Amino acid sequence: MIDMHYHILPGVDDGAKDMAMSMALARLSAAEGTHTIVCTPHMNAEEDDLAMLDLHAERLCVVQDAIDKVDLGIRLIQGVEWMLTPDLLDVVTQKGRLGKTRNFLFELNPFIPLEAAQDFVGLAVAEGLCPVLAHPERYRAVTVDSLDALLAPVVQKGGFLQVTAGSLIGHFGRSIQKTAEAIVKAFPEKIVIASDAHWPDTRPPQMKLGYEALARLDPSWAERARLNALRLIEAPL
Repeated sequence: MIDMHYHILPGVDDGAKDMAMSMALARLSAAEGTHTIVCTPHMNAEEDDLAMLDLHAERLCVVQDAIDKVDLGIRLIQGVEWMLTPDLLDVVTQKGRLGKTRNFLFELNPFIPLEAAQDFVGLAVAEGLCPVLAHPERYRAVTVDSLDALLAPVVQKGGFLQVTAGSLIGHFGRSIQKTAEAIVKAFPEKIVIASDAHWPDTRPPQMKLGYEALARLDPSWAERARLNALRLIEAPL
């Protein structure tokens, strides 16, 4: 499996606090069958020094070396989970994407309306980029009844939706689980599943369980999500 949203780098955001936690997460992912992890620390282009990207690269190399030494069979790729800000488009045209692709992951401040994501996706796609909206099922405004108004324009303008594996198994509650299931059902061609893992105890990867839950809804949706993840980390869409 490919996990393209993961806070595994130590000491750079609210994810893994140290190398011990990074390696505990890596072992959990390896046990599930994950072979590729995109490291996506939180960043805000308005508030954070973009030189942090160099620190992320250094930490990635340290974690990759530790993973290789114990033969976990996991490849790390550099990425970012960007907060949507007015200057984000200028930044991601230059850096902070998923590996060497033109694709990138972004999230919304809870106080920003989903309509802002719709407009942003259209602008990003016009620049030859492919935006992936992180965990749409967890935004308060997104419900089973609001998908057509809030998420359909994101997809229609060329964006992808990253549904969290834990959401599909009820980790965040039944309401979010129902919304996640509805999103996958409404937009099966534009879904990617990722863990958004932060810590080994309360926010573990859960990718295997998430894919199993998705396959129970429709095996073809699970296969499409796998293919989407592969394409998103390997080449522009």
